[in-house]
Amino acid sequence: MHELDQTVPLTSIDPRMRYFFALSALILALAPLLPLLIWIKKTGFGVWLVPVYLALAAVLAYRYGKAAHARFGYGLVDDGLWLQTGVAWRKAIFVPRERIQHTEVSHGPLDRHLGLAKLVVHTAGIRATHLTVPGLTEAIANHLRDVLLHREVGCRDADLSNRTADESRRSGDTADESRRSGDTADESP
Repeated sequence: MHELDQTVPLTSIDPRMRYFFALSALILALAPLLPLLIWIKKTGFGVWLVPVYLALAAVLAYRYGKAAHARFGYGLVDDGLWLQTGVAWRKAIFVPRERIQHTEVSHGPLDRHLGLAKLVVHTAGIRATHLTVPGLTEAIANHLRDVLLHREVGCRDADLSNRTADESRRSGDTADESRRSGDTADESP
């Protein structure tokens, strides 16, 4: 088993995820605003609390978004996937390759707007049956999915940034060349 802080280089997610984390925190922070507004309407006292609360919620949501982004990372190793997350309560999760059942790449509405994707890794287990790695470009999410599913040994995170768009372009070029030359794969007489 790996020591996360010493041997596994973690890759951070896309910086645009700060906005997603901040927006999520802001929505949660605005939930107590309704009882505050009801109390102000009943008592007529504390109207000044609303702008103070909104300003404080915005500042805290922004800071939370930065902190959540800074502390979220993933690491691909030969025998599995590391995931590190958490702002106040931090956790590091390791998923061995043999426990991975299947993976999927998904795009929510905000992900599509930001041009991002999520990799969802479904595992065999009782405690955490799936893990989500948000904030990936589609090329990196697809490549990470393929590496985990095909059990390609020797691929690490440093390879991901070098093997995304170039690899897909090259595979498209070789397919075009084989069609032009008339070669077909796996022809048997």
